[in-house]
Amino acid sequence: MLISAEVRWFWKEEAPFELKEWFHDPAVHGCSPGGGPPARYDIYLVTESSELGIKARGVKGLETERMGPKGPLEFKGLIGEHHQTGDPGPFSVPIQLWCKWTVLGIDLGQARRCKVGKTRWLRKFDTSGNPPVEVPLGRDEMPLDRPNGLNIPVRGCNVELTEVRLVDGRVWWTLCFEAYGDMGTVIKDIRSTSDILSMRGPAPDISTGSFYSYPRWLAQLHLC
Repeated sequence: MLISAEVRWFWKEEAPFELKEWFHDPAVHGCSPGGGPPARYDIYLVTESSELGIKARGVKGLETERMGPKGPLEFKGLIGEHHQTGDPGPFSVPIQLWCKWTVLGIDLGQARRCKVGKTRWLRKFDTSGNPPVEVPLGRDEMPLDRPNGLNIPVRGCNVELTEVRLVDGRVWWTLCFEAYGDMGTVIKDIRSTSDILSMRGPAPDISTGSFYSYPRWLAQLHLC
């Protein structure tokens, strides 16, 4: 079981140009983001729920069908929302708390499915100290200086910019902050990370984005 805090925005067809430029600029952040092509293909169970997501996580660069009794399924359920107070800042929206489980041995039979291709660029922050520290990543989204003893933080915040493609050709983009750790730290960590990024600027205007989680985004696509 994994507890996370998340804020996420979606844009149909294209993300704001200034967001892309800002996110990728090493002069702004001190390093380039990790990740990038090739895409990863996740398989989602199609429901009308905005509070529960069920998916089979794909492997980057492989188009394989893994939803079924032989592959693990990831369940993601909404616990609640925390409304921020004080200075709103450019990334201030209600923070959603989620719980995730990985379950084996469930056969979903003829359940409706949706394949989603994701090409992700990632920035990772170690939030165990104050302030958070960005961990430079490579194309494999792993820390570049692992040989020097820096492992993946056990408490941190991922900031991702992702191109999302559906099999019918529709394209969306999403920006997400997702803090992981435990219930007592994730809200604080997502706030401190967004505060750090808001000062790397000027920060982009993302007010044109829709505040969706992945389950809510899938529900509004009317795939059922």
